Amino acid sequence: MRALRFLSRLALAAVISAAEASIARAQAYPLDLSDLPKELRESLLRQNPRLDGGPLGFTEANRLLTELILNQQYDAAELRLMPDGPQGPRYHLVPGRVQKILSLEFRGLGSLSEYEVRREFGLTDKASFDPQLLIEAAERVRAYYESQGFDQAKVDLEFERAANQGVKVRVDITEGPRTLIGEIEVLTANTELAKKLKRELRGYRKEPINDKTMSEIRADLRAFLSRERYYRTEVADPQIESVDKGSRARLVYQFRNVDRYFVEMDGNARISTASLLGMLNLPEFSSSNPNVGAELGSKVKSHYVSLGYARAEVHVKEEPGQQAFERVIRLSINEGPRVRIRRIDWIGRSSPPPEELTRLLMRHASEVMADNYFVKEDLDEALKSLVTERWNQGYLRARVVSTRSSYNAARDEIAIQINFDEGPLTQIRQLRFEGLARLNEEELRALLRFKEGEALKLGDLEAGILALRQKYRSLGYLEMNLLNERQDLVRYNADNTLVDVVFQIYEGPQVQVGSIAVEGNTLTRDYVVLKELEFGVGDTLTPERMDESISRLQRLGHFSSVEIRTLEEKTPIAVRTVIVRVQDRDPGLFNLGLGVNSDRGFTVRGYTGIAYRNIYGTGRGISARVDANYNVNDIKYLERKLTLGYLEPYLFDSRVRGRVNLTRAVSVSDYSRRIAAEVNQTTYTLEQDITSHILLAWDVWSLATVRDFDITNGQDLSLMDIATTGLTLDFDYRDHPFNPTRGLFSRLSLEYGSPGLGSTRTIEYGRGIASLAHYWPVRPFVWANSVRVGYLKNLSSEPDGAVPFDKKGLLLGGQSTIRGFTPDEAFPNRFDFGAAFDTTKDRYNLTSEATMYLYKSELRFPVWGAIGGAVFYDGGAVFVRGVDIETPYRHSAGIALRYATPVGAVSFEYGVKLNPQENRGEVPGVFHFSIGTF
Repeated sequence: MRALRFLSRLALAAVISAAEASIARAQAYPLDLSDLPKELRESLLRQNPRLDGGPLGFTEANRLLTELILNQQYDAAELRLMPDGPQGPRYHLVPGRVQKILSLEFRGLGSLSEYEVRREFGLTDKASFDPQLLIEAAERVRAYYESQGFDQAKVDLEFERAANQGVKVRVDITEGPRTLIGEIEVLTANTELAKKLKRELRGYRKEPINDKTMSEIRADLRAFLSRERYYRTEVADPQIESVDKGSRARLVYQFRNVDRYFVEMDGNARISTASLLGMLNLPEFSSSNPNVGAELGSKVKSHYVSLGYARAEVHVKEEPGQQAFERVIRLSINEGPRVRIRRIDWIGRSSPPPEELTRLLMRHASEVMADNYFVKEDLDEALKSLVTERWNQGYLRARVVSTRSSYNAARDEIAIQINFDEGPLTQIRQLRFEGLARLNEEELRALLRFKEGEALKLGDLEAGILALRQKYRSLGYLEMNLLNERQDLVRYNADNTLVDVVFQIYEGPQVQVGSIAVEGNTLTRDYVVLKELEFGVGDTLTPERMDESISRLQRLGHFSSVEIRTLEEKTPIAVRTVIVRVQDRDPGLFNLGLGVNSDRGFTVRGYTGIAYRNIYGTGRGISARVDANYNVNDIKYLERKLTLGYLEPYLFDSRVRGRVNLTRAVSVSDYSRRIAAEVNQTTYTLEQDITSHILLAWDVWSLATVRDFDITNGQDLSLMDIATTGLTLDFDYRDHPFNPTRGLFSRLSLEYGSPGLGSTRTIEYGRGIASLAHYWPVRPFVWANSVRVGYLKNLSSEPDGAVPFDKKGLLLGGQSTIRGFTPDEAFPNRFDFGAAFDTTKDRYNLTSEATMYLYKSELRFPVWGAIGGAVFYDGGAVFVRGVDIETPYRHSAGIALRYATPVGAVSFEYGVKLNPQENRGEVPGVFHFSIGTF
């Protein structure tokens, strides 16, 4: 920091010395700050209001120049006297150039890598020189060191100005010792609890002492104490003692209020004890209340009242337990009757009849109240919703004046009287726009759902405000604002029956992109970021373009965070600098996974993969992955697959991506005859994201050499080449790619194979598959439906030309298509093809054409926590011209249970065939399960 102060004084002296003589001799004149950015101008005026039109003396000039050079990033500043002007002589303040960071040097690194530190620092050698931002960046680095256990780390900055108006920044880091947790001491009068706590905490020894670790310990202790019923035991911050010159720390925890509580209930008849304990959620309960029993009793009573037991009473008694440090809480419950609503009477003014008001009220009521049981809090909430609905219908003065209730003699029924004043219907007398310059009034009126002479509905008014704002911003008016949105937007007449709706609009400038600055990319090249932007220099900047750009950058997978903003936001400046700030993610990726599934009894699955997704910051990527399956119960043969891939992100200086994938796979194709298939495949693909929701991919050329062989003796059974080209078009409008709850996903896939591309002489075909999936949330359910259709045609003119159906056919049956079928039961199969089936090669060769359709429907629902369930129906058919399939449509139904775990989703599904073919030896139903994500 001394270097900064010294060099700053030199730069300041150079400028002031040149201006001092002229200012000292000159007469004081008003100051013109129009050449400064608005934010800086306002900042200077807040510091010295006299600068706003007042005469300028040497003292003010000195302070102003100091502010510009030291605090506002400028390399120089100049005062110019303009003797002639419409307002007389004035001083003009002209700033110099904004300084840039020429280089960033990190010194003192030892335990942490420079990549980690640069990532936390967040600024690069292309950023503007801003001392405050650099100080904040240094603090981020210090905080990161502290989070890694270096609580004595220090970060110092040194700045050196270069001759070319830039600044060299050095970041000096003194790491200090890394403090690890050593001994953990527990102090409490409850010796049994002390032993349990020490066992619970021993796993934290040798962990770095930082906020994250201390928070984890605190959460672990609180969870442990609640599970063990120590509800009042507080988890206080430990005393931390430094040991071994700061390299280790001794933690001393003190625990008070160490009684263990047991809860007993009696008197409950309609609600079980298990249900009440589940409601209390004691394994996660804690309290600072000295009277724990009273708090639990209050919770139980509130639960009864919420279910319609308005007169329920809970009496609490707390007494010592059998052992030391034990307390017993006894809850004696008098449930009382469940109070029914006998009738609802309406008085006051309203346009709907009483029966309609009751219907509207019950539409907003809770499930308990909708079942005609009385809950005071639910009634109040339903009345609030009713008032809001009447506002939305134009009755803006609607209100509930009062409510009264009276019980019957048995006090198990209640009559409710509601005094409801709907007020007058508010109509629009005048609709007016003020402040328009760029858009015309007719265009804005067309965006609104209301006009003069109609009722003003609150929902329509809010929708209109949103539509106006979206319209302006879609045209680049990012600073558009409704000045009177919070007051005077709606102006009433004397009796509240008529209103004037006046939109006072500040349009602001239409923002244009003057320049683009990329910051934070310590690895990724600028051009990679710029390629993904939906705007360029000279374009109008809109929220849609900014959001689409952020989405594209995030989908690259290169960045952990993306932010786009303008440097001159909230100013009247139209031509702006757009700042694109990103934070690089570690480009290296290593995956390893194990799992099992129920295929043919029990199959173990595993994979490992490595990838580097951003080679030298260019966006290029390479990957390698190995998959292996081993069936334990049946064939006991290792199936394996090796995949190598390369990505070229910007072919022909465009957004077109090029991929090359090499695959070698060996898998079992017929378990009963012990036949395997070896596939060696090379695929060249071009793909492009048309929008954030639309992807187009073209497999320019793909060649698969397929060899079928006998596993027992290794004898070759067949050898063929299948060369193809194909297009795939995806439309993805789901809310989540892996666990969607709403939206649409559709795919169209076209494929053509031909000897002209390299296929075996007899193989020429065309194939198309289209699918559509829709996810519809019906709280708390999600109804998922999927439709798929396919077409396959043999195009070969050779006498023996045909499509090998087992390789390229339209097959159904299995966990991914129609559940309830084993892989061996996929259809159409040898039973459907009859004599046309080649038993020597275990294959049907298609010489005509085939069609397929598949429908899947699933109703998903939550069960508890991460556990979910579903009921499903799958059905589909395959038709082959020239083949008479006796039962083409096959279908199944079943249930599913799913559980989300840190290692992937566990799925249990059981499907039952609805039309099983007993003559084929098919089983009635099949159980599918899998662990792990592949």
